[in-house]
Amino acid sequence: MSKTKRYWTGLDQLHNTPEFQESAANEFTPDTSAEHLLEGENLDEGKTKRRDFLKFLGFSVGAATLAACETPVNKAVPYLNKPEEITPGVPNYYASTFFDGTDYASILVKTREGRPIKIVGNKNAKLTGGAVNARVNSSVLGLYDSARAAGPMKGGETSDWSTVDTDISNKLEEIGAAAGNIVILTETIISPSTKKAIEEFKTTYGEGVQHVQYDAISASGALEANEACFGVRALPEYNFAAADVVVSFGADFLAGFPNSAANAVGYGKMRDPKGGKMSRHIQFESNMSLTGSNADVRVAIKPSESVDAVISLYNKVASATGGSALSGGKSEYDTTITKVANELVAAKGKGIVVSNSNDAGVQTIVNAINNLLGNYGTTLDLAKPLYVKAGVDSEMDKLVADMNSGKVQALLIHGVNPSYSYGAAAKFNSGLGRVGLTVSFADRVDETAAGTTYLCPDHHYLESWNDSEAKAGSYSLTQPTIQPLFKTRQFQESLLKWTGNDSTYYDYIKANWASIHTASSNAEILFSDFFNTALFNGVFDAEAEGAIVEFVGDVNAAAGSIQEIAAGDFELELYVKAGMGDGSYANNPWLQE
Repeated sequence: MSKTKRYWTGLDQLHNTPEFQESAANEFTPDTSAEHLLEGENLDEGKTKRRDFLKFLGFSVGAATLAACETPVNKAVPYLNKPEEITPGVPNYYASTFFDGTDYASILVKTREGRPIKIVGNKNAKLTGGAVNARVNSSVLGLYDSARAAGPMKGGETSDWSTVDTDISNKLEEIGAAAGNIVILTETIISPSTKKAIEEFKTTYGEGVQHVQYDAISASGALEANEACFGVRALPEYNFAAADVVVSFGADFLAGFPNSAANAVGYGKMRDPKGGKMSRHIQFESNMSLTGSNADVRVAIKPSESVDAVISLYNKVASATGGSALSGGKSEYDTTITKVANELVAAKGKGIVVSNSNDAGVQTIVNAINNLLGNYGTTLDLAKPLYVKAGVDSEMDKLVADMNSGKVQALLIHGVNPSYSYGAAAKFNSGLGRVGLTVSFADRVDETAAGTTYLCPDHHYLESWNDSEAKAGSYSLTQPTIQPLFKTRQFQESLLKWTGNDSTYYDYIKANWASIHTASSNAEILFSDFFNTALFNGVFDAEAEGAIVEFVGDVNAAAGSIQEIAAGDFELELYVKAGMGDGSYANNPWLQE
């Protein structure tokens, strides 16, 4: 009897029915065409259904079926009771973490017969409160995207890991020996273990190694303002559940803001008239946002009027709290802003003022308003800040200038697509062509990867190990829920391999956690129990006191530095779509629907 494994996608294939033979001869069934999909007013009225629509867009579960039939992922700990073996029809849940440089969520991954099929929030997580948004929920579909790279590439042609590892390692050694500049360009990194791997890479290849973080959806202005005002280059955690009055200048904090899913949960807790809690929300904005549509008062303003509106609010709050007024700030909305200022002062210590401006001067004035109102330590937490945004625009601009001047000899790109998202993409592309060694870790041949010499595709996060510290002292773990569908490799393991470290990234994370999270050194068993518990729960909150922060910002200097938005017949206001985000999910049919 043959021991060769055979797999079937269904009974039709097992029995080799005439219907299966006919369908196997065609890539799509005869009715699966754009005309048939669109012949009804909606998908359910056409001859094909939603499953065929996904097939039409190029998604396939064939590879996932084979991967799920293999041995279950080693070391992955199910969130609920772990069965001895997979039980058909009975789902398992695994605690994990989603972070893509914009959205963060502690999640539970529902798997059926070894295949991830649904993402829900992890209610064990204090930071997110079990919240997820559309992008997080739909991310499971990215695992099955047939547009993903099937393996490493060199010069646009299919290659293998042995070849690309040898080539890249040799070139990195040459550049390091010549004291050349090597830049690792990434999205915001919140993983302590990834940061450690990057530091080891720097140690291996010398002082010429730099790590530049770039955010397509930038919070650079807020980061620079917080550093100048508090000495903390991070974002505060917003506690909307404790806010009686919320004032927003263009900030869509329910959909297009850092930690927006958690913001929505907190906001909802204070917008419950049946429960006797109803906060006041005033929104000044140019576009109709999800947040603005929920406001009690929505004031439509032009982008060119936003700076004066912020300064006007500061002056009125300062007048009521004993602060010094700034010059300017006269606004045609002064009557409304006076009422808003009175409400904020009446709710002192229980208010939030927030802005979407990427100008450090504007953000400094917003910080000053919150400081005058005593909001820090109650509704705003900078003692234990959020680390979900770290990119500063000036550092990315300098990198592009250095690339074009020939100062960068190697560029390793992970998690970002500057050829698509960077404002001066043409300059980036020009500089990319002048860098000797270019490597992309993208999961597909995107706009940036198409211009690099090597593509070393990363795992999907549902195939990966990782850790996160989204907020100071608040940790979470990512674990694989399925075997890799393609010949991909984690970005972190590639870095480790090129530094001569053959450790798996799972072992690397465990060793790093053992050095960080264990105070006692007398029992390895105690650490194993601690780590498995953290993996089981998905999160771990360290018992650590937050740093003391004090406002030291120069409001007058900030007001003088603000770049005024020129008024005209036409003004442009850019915004983040709740579904597409920065555009990186344009290939996701659920979000397109």
